[in-house]
Amino acid sequence: MKIIKILCLFGAAAASSISLFAEAKPSDEKAASREVSEKSVNWFLDIKKAEKQAAKEGKPLIIFFTGSDWCIWCKKLVRETISKPEFVDYANKNFVMLLCDFPNEGADKEQIAKNSELASAFKIEGFPTLVLLDIKNKKAFNFGYSEANTPQKFIDYVKKTMEKSNAAK
Repeated sequence: MKIIKILCLFGAAAASSISLFAEAKPSDEKAASREVSEKSVNWFLDIKKAEKQAAKEGKPLIIFFTGSDWCIWCKKLVRETISKPEFVDYANKNFVMLLCDFPNEGADKEQIAKNSELASAFKIEGFPTLVLLDIKNKKAFNFGYSEANTPQKFIDYVKKTMEKSNAAK
């Protein structure tokens, strides 16, 4: 937990404003916001609701731990993978997605407290981290930017790792 607080403090020095779903340059801000509003990941913010939905749909759950307004690698992951239509389609079809954000600006203290509990429970040591829970809500594996820096790389990595995880059972 100390590491997360240190990362948050460190990130404050490099903070800049970003939407979680797209990093727009001033010239294409309107186009980016239209694209994002038309199609984005169906995020849950509450673990209980996400687990309930995952059980209802029989889908695994992915938790995205991020510092959306200060973490450089989180911004890259959003820009290069999470905001892309291929990722959005794959994620919405195959997973229930939970967002655990640790922003410096505009943070809801109650939400941050809930997210901190989850980060502690999953021993999150840095951002971005994605944690995949199987359909029984057991941690299958976690990964970061290097395994998911393009939509196809994310999809291939998750499929391959899930196959290995299922084969080991």
